[in-house]
Amino acid sequence: MIEYRDPTASEEGLALRLTPNRSARPRELVMCFAALGAAAMGTAWIASLQGNVFAPAFAVLDVAVIGACLWLVRRRLGREETISFTPESVVVHGAGAEVRFQTAWVRLEVEPGATRNEHERLLLRSHGRSTEIGAFLAEAERAELKRKVFDALATMKGAARYR
Repeated sequence: MIEYRDPTASEEGLALRLTPNRSARPRELVMCFAALGAAAMGTAWIASLQGNVFAPAFAVLDVAVIGACLWLVRRRLGREETISFTPESVVVHGAGAEVRFQTAWVRLEVEPGATRNEHERLLLRSHGRSTEIGAFLAEAERAELKRKVFDALATMKGAARYR
């Protein structure tokens, strides 16, 4: 998801906030986990009544793996990037790090994926440094991000030129 923030009267520049598409809230994931766990444990209980002594152990292992997978998915969906554009600098905040480029020198480059199944990469580059942006976005969102970053860079470079 790409959120666009226009500047207020007191500030200059603009910002793009990038977040993955979250289809389920934490409460919904917990409810899904509880339903899957109850179904697995119920099935294991019925199987153990019919003589399968290993079914409860397998069900506990199954529930633990499902819980770990749902936790990892939720953790990965918590990622966020913010790209701030001003006439002086472009700042990328994400994954606990901040990367700053001068607006006049930064450029957006598109690298094709190494294989047919990999998506193209969007890179901000300047003076030998680069950072990938929007890696967690879907293809359509990445294409939209590419257009918005090109437009924002053109706007900010034009604003810096006429100061």
